[in-house]
Amino acid sequence: MNGTARMTRGRLTKKNFIKNKNGRIVSKKKFFHAKKKKTNPLLKLGYQKPKGSKNFGPNEINEINEKNKSSFINSIVRLFN
Repeated sequence: MNGTARMTRGRLTKKNFIKNKNGRIVSKKKFFHAKKKKTNPLLKLGYQKPKGSKNFGPNEINEINEKNKSSFINSIVRLFN
């Protein structure tokens, strides 16, 4: 940020941005939105693990979806047999 532009096309100004740990300029609103467990959509869907968790791999939500998928496939197979 060298201060030449007053605002972005989306009407955001310098006070609406923050530098993340990699030094990139990101939206302050989105930055804090992703940090909260309740509002992070990736955590809700099971694509991301909470910070500090010891386990790695698919979340319990994904395991439940796999069970539902297999039961769905089995019911379709029973229909056609």
